[in-house]
Amino acid sequence: MNSPYYKMNKTGKRFFSNFLLIAFLMVFPALDRLDAETIDISAIRINSIKRIIGQFVAEKENLRDFLVQEAILGAVGREMLLEPKEEIFTKKLADIASDVRKIVHKRFPVSIKNVKLKATEEAVKKYILKDKLEFVTVKILQGRRSSVVSGIFYRFGLGGNSVVIGDHTPIAFIDLVDTDRAKFDKVFCAKIRKEYIAKKVKIYSKRKQSLMNKYFTEEREKVVTTNINLGYLYVWNKWRTPKEVAEIIIKQEIRKMPEVVTADVNAEGLPDLVDASGEDFGTEPEAPDGVDAYAKIALEVAKLKQNIEKKQMEISGSQYGIDADHSFTKGDLVVLLGLTHDEVNLLTGLKGEGVTATLSYPKGKIDRVIFSFINNLLYKIEVIYRIGPAEAMELLWDSIKDNYGDSTEMVEAGEKEHERQTRLQAIRNLCKKDKKGKDTHKWAKNKICTKCGVRQADLTEPIIEKDIQLTWSGKMIIAKLLISLTDDKLKFTKFVLIKENILIKEEQEGILEGKRLREMEEDRLRRIEEFKNN
Repeated sequence: MNSPYYKMNKTGKRFFSNFLLIAFLMVFPALDRLDAETIDISAIRINSIKRIIGQFVAEKENLRDFLVQEAILGAVGREMLLEPKEEIFTKKLADIASDVRKIVHKRFPVSIKNVKLKATEEAVKKYILKDKLEFVTVKILQGRRSSVVSGIFYRFGLGGNSVVIGDHTPIAFIDLVDTDRAKFDKVFCAKIRKEYIAKKVKIYSKRKQSLMNKYFTEEREKVVTTNINLGYLYVWNKWRTPKEVAEIIIKQEIRKMPEVVTADVNAEGLPDLVDASGEDFGTEPEAPDGVDAYAKIALEVAKLKQNIEKKQMEISGSQYGIDADHSFTKGDLVVLLGLTHDEVNLLTGLKGEGVTATLSYPKGKIDRVIFSFINNLLYKIEVIYRIGPAEAMELLWDSIKDNYGDSTEMVEAGEKEHERQTRLQAIRNLCKKDKKGKDTHKWAKNKICTKCGVRQADLTEPIIEKDIQLTWSGKMIIAKLLISLTDDKLKFTKFVLIKENILIKEEQEGILEGKRLREMEEDRLRRIEEFKNN
């Protein structure tokens, strides 16, 4: 199992892969940035396809005609490859991370532990405590004045915070430059050595991390560049061929065509909307006389779906990451954030005018969907999933992560784990347990071992809570994944995905607050007027 929450090995030890495995992966730039670049390039080609189809529409060609469609595809094919010969190039993040680690290891083969050992040797040689009666030269800084003193180091001054050199008066430690103070002040020497070691380790780690980031970004860009060069377009959150995109846009244009719509009765005794080709398409014109109420509703639904598709195209061409996901989709049903309550009812068959509406499914991975409204506008969609086998939940998680990338919490957890591992690797001689398996650390009040210097908290692997919240934040959309596990953390008990348009919520809250204040003022003026009249 490759679950983001738990993994069991042969000994039964739980291992939370997505939080602990490849910690540096969590701190890489989000996939959204690449998506934005991809969408920009794809948008240029999409605009070319729309321009070509627009020319046929302007010439009032019948887009339902097979020959016209072939002519459109032929025109598109003259500007770009309709169907790339090679398959879409895909590469999992874990595979990219594995390749990057191998490359970076060749450039930085030395472990953090050995870097620290080498830096320690350098620090000891660089900052050496002087013995009495040694000849020394020191630099003194007092305000803006500086001077150099040379002579025999005779003794420490009264209190041990100064040094006597030659026949000079005691020189205070604080007046010496750091490198010279380290020659006499034992505590300061230890401190400056420690700082030197920490700086060397930090520089090495930073260079290594920077190279990881560089190679990781390059490898991910190769995936994007390869697909773009092959001729694919990134549109509607998916790689598609120019032919697929052209056919979709043609269908959208067909739905706008002012064809006469008739109503035929199907086996259930309900009228079906059909066009000249026999396919089910909605059209913009009002239902002609003689078409019953059912057909009129069907026309309204078709028109609404057409507007939703148009809006989705606009979103996919201008937004990316979590901000590109404004909808709940299941089969042919697409409900978009920002729709009115009546429009949601029209699409789903729900009734009522409350602040929430619930759409239930008797079977399948989705149990129910809760739509939340503010001032009659849909601003939040809550998808509650059924709890199935672990493998099924894992696939569900993978699909969410593929769409959104790493959550804020995952990035933070990865950074903390990376820091913890770095600190552990920096411990030179970690205290070992005795023969009875008893801990031999000597813990100070600050929870740091006085023998080996390890932090007590660093010895414990991150604990995954029973209740987990993962968050993805965009400029418009905030998504939250709420997960609950059993006490043994082997099974899921809750899996809920929430998408909320914060701009709609804030705007409508402002409108409602303004309305409330106006009503209060009107009521105040009304009561004043009544008081005057009485």
